[in-house]
Amino acid sequence: MFFNNNSNNSFDNQNNTSENRSVNYNTNYNTNYNKGMSSGCLVALGVVLCIMFGMFLIFSFFVSLFSSEEETNTAQVEPYVEILTVEGTIQEGNVNSYGMAIGYQHQWTLDEIDRLSKDELNKGIILYINSPGGGVYESYELYTALQRYKETTENPIYVYMAQYAASGGLMAAMAGDEIYANLMTTTGSIGVIMSFLDTSGFLEKLGIEQVNIVSGPNKAIGAAKLTPEQEKILQDTVDEYYNTFVDIVSYSRSLDRNDVITLADGRTYTATQALELNLIDGIADYADFKSDMMSRVEFSDCELIEAGYTDTSFMTVFFSKLGITQLPQTNATELSQVLEIIEKSENSTITFTAK
Repeated sequence: MFFNNNSNNSFDNQNNTSENRSVNYNTNYNTNYNKGMSSGCLVALGVVLCIMFGMFLIFSFFVSLFSSEEETNTAQVEPYVEILTVEGTIQEGNVNSYGMAIGYQHQWTLDEIDRLSKDELNKGIILYINSPGGGVYESYELYTALQRYKETTENPIYVYMAQYAASGGLMAAMAGDEIYANLMTTTGSIGVIMSFLDTSGFLEKLGIEQVNIVSGPNKAIGAAKLTPEQEKILQDTVDEYYNTFVDIVSYSRSLDRNDVITLADGRTYTATQALELNLIDGIADYADFKSDMMSRVEFSDCELIEAGYTDTSFMTVFFSKLGITQLPQTNATELSQVLEIIEKSENSTITFTAK
């Protein structure tokens, strides 16, 4: 009996102890787990909130970056004359190393001329030119667009030449009904230039040989030293473009073609010389020129406005919003400069440009 009682008591105590241990173990485990889980959730929630807040800030930044401020109504309700500026090289793709538009924007200019030709409130164009010229294609395209504007609207175009209105810039000016220049303007340079860089000697020193597989003897003109036949082919091309330029000047300024050929040897002219040669109609300061134009009867009830291209590219808007107006210059490495020279040697350019 004593043995049994002790055994039972011992068993009961063991069970109680086991149960107590079990309870204590479970209690401690659950408590620690809940505490760990609770703090872990808080940390995770904090991280999520921080990420969401960061994304919200980024989203807000880009919304403000590309959402334009409240625009005022700029639609013209009164007759107007528009100042259209051609400044810089007349060519496509005038951008800097950051991809931001600089200088003359060809497609925008053509679109603006087309828009003006459809606007009944527009009564004329003042064409402000400050350009040494540009590509033969773009220069001629600009001239014909201006001519088409005059034919469509029967509105006048008055031209003012600033520092430069040479070569392709002069061709664009030929669309004007009247042309005026500053006393210090450089104009003229009626002619065409096709440029090549002969890098054969340079490449030979580097041990580089260019091999061309061509379908005909004149397919790779400019890739190697020109033969007499190839020089004639290119000269014929230049002469054809030159004759077109001469015809435009002769027609626009009512000059004898032979007289134009005499003065169109590629040289530039001062404003005084251009006036004597009948390439322009007068010499004046820009302010006086505008005042004189707007005092004319045809513009008496017109407002004078100035058009301009607005670059909405990402880089331009981005730096603009950050208040950065001057960007660091990118310095080309010697290798990149060499590669650029080689590339230019393989690609000829035909331009109406004052050199």
